[in-house]
Amino acid sequence: MRAARAKDPRPATEPRLGLVGDIVDELRWTATSRKGWLIGLSLNFAVAVVYVGFTHYDPHRPGDIRIAHVGTAVAIWVLSNTLNTNQLGADSDRALASLRRGDTVPRILAIKNLSLAVFLVPLALVISVVVRILVDRWRLLPHAAMADIGAVFLWLGLGSVISVLLPYRPIALRERWKARRTWLRWGICLAVPDLSYFVVMPVLHLPYIAVLGLKVFGPYEPHFLAYSFFYLAMGLAYWALGLWLASLYARRRSSRFTANLARRS
Repeated sequence: MRAARAKDPRPATEPRLGLVGDIVDELRWTATSRKGWLIGLSLNFAVAVVYVGFTHYDPHRPGDIRIAHVGTAVAIWVLSNTLNTNQLGADSDRALASLRRGDTVPRILAIKNLSLAVFLVPLALVISVVVRILVDRWRLLPHAAMADIGAVFLWLGLGSVISVLLPYRPIALRERWKARRTWLRWGICLAVPDLSYFVVMPVLHLPYIAVLGLKVFGPYEPHFLAYSFFYLAMGLAYWALGLWLASLYARRRSSRFTANLARRS
């Protein structure tokens, strides 16, 4: 099968192997044909572990909610990056070939989203478990697990929308330096994840803040599982909303979307 792909001059497309098969194929494609993206993800993850560990971890406060969120904070750090907000542009040839074959934007994004979640959710959960072992407190582990998953999918929903609004093809810095006409748009694409982190994400968290402030499920400590489940449900709802909005934009601005996706730089 690999040999056949290597000889096939046509651009690669997303397969139709069923949900699990599609995700496995996406992971294989990433490992073999998107090594630069994978290296970027690994570097971001390493930096996130160091930074979040330094700013959040305090062994003298073992019962602190802040410690339980270390894994969540690492996942958010990694996703507040163009790895998440440029999912289509970073794989533009395959995305375009799939769209021309009749595939849909939400399906392509969902496969990429779930593949990214397969990378990040287990890593975030492992970090949460390790932190729990280090502080020798297990009470907040279910809370941390649901927060990890909820945060990942919330960010994936936002990343899906930005991925259709501002897709760009990553190129070598030497080429970018020569293509000065692309600097403004490229700068905007790089700045949007940070802007989203400081402006959009607080707004998206307003429902959760309201539920906490109103104590809908009662005091937080005795009912932390209920609040965690609400956060998980909210994250999944935002993910579904993000895929729908991405699909809506891609349909209504089809020419503009495909033109931006096909840009050579």
